[in-house]
Amino acid sequence: MSFRRAASAVPLAVAAVLASAAGASAAPAGPAAQAAPAGSAATAQAAPSAPADFEQRAPALTGSPTAPDPHRPADAAHAADAGHGAGAGHGAGAARAAGAGRAAGAGRAAGAGRAAGAGHGAEAALRASAPVRAPRPFDLLGLRARGARDLGHVEVRVQRASGRWSRWGEIPHGEDVPAADGRGAVSGPLWTGRAVAYQLRAERLPRDLRVHFVAVPRTAAPAAPIAAAAVGGRPAIVPRSQWDPSGSCQPRTPPKYGRVDFTVVHHTESLTGYSRASAAAMVLGICRFHRNGNGWLDIGYNLLVDRFGTVYEGRGGGVEQPVIGAHAGGWNGVSAGVALIGSFSSRRPTTAARRALTKTLAWKLSLAGVPARGTIAKVSSGGAENRWSSGTRVPFQRVSGHRDADHTTCPGGALYALLPSVRREVDAQLAEPRDLLTNAPFGGVLAQGGPAYLTGRLALADGRRPNGARLSLQRRDDADDAWEPLETIRTGADGIWSASVPVTVNGSFRVVSDAVGIGSPAAAVRVAAGVTATVSPQLLRPGRRVTVRGTTTPAKATVALRVERQARAGGPWRRVRATTVRTVDGDWSTQVRLPAAGLHRFVVTTAADDLNAAGAAPVRTAQVRAAARSTRR
Repeated sequence: MSFRRAASAVPLAVAAVLASAAGASAAPAGPAAQAAPAGSAATAQAAPSAPADFEQRAPALTGSPTAPDPHRPADAAHAADAGHGAGAGHGAGAARAAGAGRAAGAGRAAGAGRAAGAGHGAEAALRASAPVRAPRPFDLLGLRARGARDLGHVEVRVQRASGRWSRWGEIPHGEDVPAADGRGAVSGPLWTGRAVAYQLRAERLPRDLRVHFVAVPRTAAPAAPIAAAAVGGRPAIVPRSQWDPSGSCQPRTPPKYGRVDFTVVHHTESLTGYSRASAAAMVLGICRFHRNGNGWLDIGYNLLVDRFGTVYEGRGGGVEQPVIGAHAGGWNGVSAGVALIGSFSSRRPTTAARRALTKTLAWKLSLAGVPARGTIAKVSSGGAENRWSSGTRVPFQRVSGHRDADHTTCPGGALYALLPSVRREVDAQLAEPRDLLTNAPFGGVLAQGGPAYLTGRLALADGRRPNGARLSLQRRDDADDAWEPLETIRTGADGIWSASVPVTVNGSFRVVSDAVGIGSPAAAVRVAAGVTATVSPQLLRPGRRVTVRGTTTPAKATVALRVERQARAGGPWRRVRATTVRTVDGDWSTQVRLPAAGLHRFVVTTAADDLNAAGAAPVRTAQVRAAARSTRR
């Protein structure tokens, strides 16, 4: 089946790697019953070597409404999800009701093509788009519509490179907070697995609807299985540096901190299962959709758990800290969000996932010094997705489901039904309260000079979170075993402390409370070496030399210099020279002959050592132009 060219793809201004998506096009295919052949161009596109985000205008719905697909699994859990009532949560008002309003217990009602108790079998007839080839292979997708308040009920199926189509699945509704920067209505992310084309169906689609894709490399390191830990202790957690080794989904800003009065259980959505090796890539895909598709500061969830029982760090700022996420609109500042990776509307989580979930919830509640059983009353701050109007006093279970807080069916009917037993299991694992002093740095490798942002919390076993408590901030260099006091700091509201420290070399930081007789764990900080570079002259004739010089901080013995040439604008870069240059007290200089015309770039780096992480200078350029030919007569 051939794809004809149609809507143009619009790459996001999120990274240079997206530039390759510019000019790519959406291509509607023939009839929906057909599939792209395995030998089509779609199959030839390789998996990305780096994560990428790209967008494309959604295709229009075509033809007359069709009857519901008889081969589509009836997911009655969507109706059942809305029916878990006050005995288990906060009433049966989990979903959107008829028309534009909301009514408790209705599910997505007749006005939106769905009736309570009917599952998908009673839905209104839907219209489908033509199949559309994506600009490049993708692993996850979602929707956004500028100016729209609601995306409505939209379904998708995807095509593999082999030509095989997936089942139809609903694109999840935006579940946390609205998109930033006036982006309008947004969906949640849907993991599709590697696909090359897609097809939408709905009763109607909003204007200016765009499909946001995320492609993640298959080289993401598989996470280690969960390690054994003492009852009530911290589970083994895969850090961000492992599921995002290239740092492609760094938080936009330093974290903000609230408190953890209760936890919120979520599920993600997917069209397919996943292997242990691909779970880390799923976390990265969700992060990039939240950050780049929705325009959020970071991934919304605080922690994530896969079907194999592996726990992943979510929003940056320290897994032990009460970091404010974006997982439950109106309640993010007083809760921690833990998401099970997968869809649990009708299928229960694996035993390994459930055990890891209960351990993680017990650990987060123990850090906050709150019990697993009972309820706590909190005042709603309102919001578009919040089930409760601003100012409403709402009782929450200490382990709640997302639907208890917002208009959603999350975490799915099967998982939601397990929450009463999960609470009992969490309660059995809670350790005896003890004094805690936590410490976590913000960010990955720091730039030379820093600063390093550090934060933590002093929480006493009796439930107090002292305000104004004196703490000693201390530092230890990697080359030294002794701790050096830096300054005295004080805790703020709710026992939270923070500090900003200039850094030039790798090291560790801790805080100590002499009054309580407790110290925090050491937090390691990695600092890149500082490297500068200049090139002179920047415009020259072929065969001439340029002088490349610069400095290293702290002083390094050598720098690596790579010179590359681009013969024509937009063409490939070819290596001209690679050499190692020795320094003198950290300063370095060398000359390079440039024999051919073209644009040249100079890449200067230092290797990681005991003092610093690898460093790199800003890339410099020089233009070599041939002399103009004279025209004598």
